[in-house]
Amino acid sequence: MSAHQELAAVSVDTDTTPLQSKRPTKRNDSGELVVDDHGNRKKMDNYQSVYAMWDPDKPVQWSCCEIVLLFFAWLICAVIPVFWFCMFRTVRDYERALIFRLGKVKGGAEGPGVFLINPLTDNIVVVDLRIETYNLPPQDMMTKDAVTVTVDAISFMKVIDPILAVLEVDDYRFAFRNFSATTLRSVLGTYDLQSLLSERDEINKKIQRIIEDETSMWGVAEPAVEIKD
Repeated sequence: MSAHQELAAVSVDTDTTPLQSKRPTKRNDSGELVVDDHGNRKKMDNYQSVYAMWDPDKPVQWSCCEIVLLFFAWLICAVIPVFWFCMFRTVRDYERALIFRLGKVKGGAEGPGVFLINPLTDNIVVVDLRIETYNLPPQDMMTKDAVTVTVDAISFMKVIDPILAVLEVDDYRFAFRNFSATTLRSVLGTYDLQSLLSERDEINKKIQRIIEDETSMWGVAEPAVEIKD
């Protein structure tokens, strides 16, 4: 055997472990990469929280450039009368306003009532705190005893923390509707047809508990969910 053949023979990859069987890894508090022995499905609160990076007890830190921009922005608004009509905003008793000044959250949620903004630097997001009702579309699914059924439900949603609802999810209404529909389908698939008809209250409570356990990370609660048909 030649020298080239011997080198080719010993250069075989020794990592014969299939990709699917490799154990998941994660980083510990010190930043080291360690093996995740659990390998369970992550919950939404296991991921980096935008809300956790914002400290409501600390004042907003502005750079020198941002301070200069804010100074001239307020100066322009004070000198030019046309901006005076845009500096006052109001929100109703059931609404809260989140102000982003130069992209940074300014304080907590404003409202209800009148508050002052800078129309040149501020962006406002208004959140409704009232309970909203969603008719979940009919779900075609198969029960535990292999019976195909079509089930629809009505779900109630309420924002309990407007800052979380804005910072943690892109569109909390869209996310809530889709998560409620998929949870409805997955939970009902664990029951047989007789249980669906006789244990409706228990199923409603289980669906509500699963949904609220996840959506509470967005500052959204689910007061109730009811299976209709």
